[in-house]
Amino acid sequence: RGRLFATFQNPTPEQHGLWVSKGMVKGVADLIWIDNENRIVGIEVKHPEMEHHRSTLIDQANWLINNCYRGYFCTSVEMFWRILDGGDGIDPKKVLKYVDKSSTVKFKVLDL
Repeated sequence: RGRLFATFQNPTPEQHGLWVSKGMVKGVADLIWIDNENRIVGIEVKHPEMEHHRSTLIDQANWLINNCYRGYFCTSVEMFWRILDGGDGIDPKKVLKYVDKSSTVKFKVLDL
């Protein structure tokens, strides 16, 4: 069915400089799924009630758009399985349009 990897990109302030010097890339999705055709599907997991900063969302959305065969923001277990089954999640282009008007975003307003 494919291979799923977690990236764990949340260094402490003390770790941040070291991680960046070792090649950490801003905005990489929380989960990377390699499908049966070896294509990258990026899944950025968000809690629908939490607020997220504009700059972080822009980095994440751009990474999903520019580096993945398919890439989505995901706010539920059901959405996660839908993405793995070939469906969609929250389009990162939709997120970019929304954050253009706001400094923070709650994902429940973007849910499909």
